Amino acid sequence: MDELTKKIAFQEKVYDTLHNLISSSDNKATLALTIQTFLLGSIIGTSVITAVIDKGILINILFINISLKFLIIAFGITSLAGIGISIIVLYPRKPKEKEEYGRQGLTYYLHISHYKSSEEYSTKLTNLKTDEILEEYNKQNYNLAHIVKKKMLLVRIGFVMILLNLLQSIIIIFLI
Repeated sequence: MDELTKKIAFQEKVYDTLHNLISSSDNKATLALTIQTFLLGSIIGTSVITAVIDKGILINILFINISLKFLIIAFGITSLAGIGISIIVLYPRKPKEKEEYGRQGLTYYLHISHYKSSEEYSTKLTNLKTDEILEEYNKQNYNLAHIVKKKMLLVRIGFVMILLNLLQSIIIIFLI
């Protein structure tokens, strides 16, 4: 195997890994969205808010009354933020480099869609030189790495929101 073929094989592995990471982040965001929605529905749907208000009226201890109301508001804010972040993770990303917009490429679906026909795309692949394959993978991997970086950051933030919601839920239930 010559040096160029080894480089292409390496870039193919990186490309596959990046696509797997994108799928993984999308799956995690879907899970986070499900958990956030469940928690939000559980707290709102189980009359917890009514119980908090009723108990807050009955409780003369100002600190607990204010704490309960604050926790309910904080819970709502972190729930909505977590749901919003999860939706953002699932939203398709655009390439980082502006020159990637509108070009005819070989692996990214938007680049492939810029060919006028499947025959044109097929001709491009047939006449492709091996160094062009390496260059295409280099461009794609660079842009995919930036997409993965953004998605994974948002997934981490989303899971922090889930942990905050779980903690707030436990405290709310304990206080009522």
